[in-house]
Amino acid sequence: MGFASPGQRLLRAHIDPDILPRWLGTPDLSLSVGHVDPRPGGRFDIEARFPEGPRSVASGQFVDLAETRIRLEARLDTGIFAGIAPRPVQITLEIEAEAHGTRLTLSLRFADRTTRDAALNGSLAATLDRAYSRLDALLQD
Repeated sequence: MGFASPGQRLLRAHIDPDILPRWLGTPDLSLSVGHVDPRPGGRFDIEARFPEGPRSVASGQFVDLAETRIRLEARLDTGIFAGIAPRPVQITLEIEAEAHGTRLTLSLRFADRTTRDAALNGSLAATLDRAYSRLDALLQD
């Protein structure tokens, strides 16, 4: 996914508890950031809640944090994944400068095929696509 903004702003938007809810949340999904400690070994806790639906919690720790990469180990507790119990997922964001902006590559490594399939067959891809469109607009302000 390409962004017009510099990589440093893109990285900050993923770790700043004041910025995260502005693009990751939606009018239909309230997002609260309980804790973000952006350093290797630092913890994070984020809760999303639909008005009349499931609650989703992501918590875990930063494994690696550099100017061009964030790697997280997270556990997702969510009704969005069709009632699947919390399972670990490894999230890696790679940020690469390009001639006219920045390229972000997001990789998700799920603990097992069932969790992966539930995420991909559910609304995860569409939700992330909308979130990153909001982030792109936010960073251009």
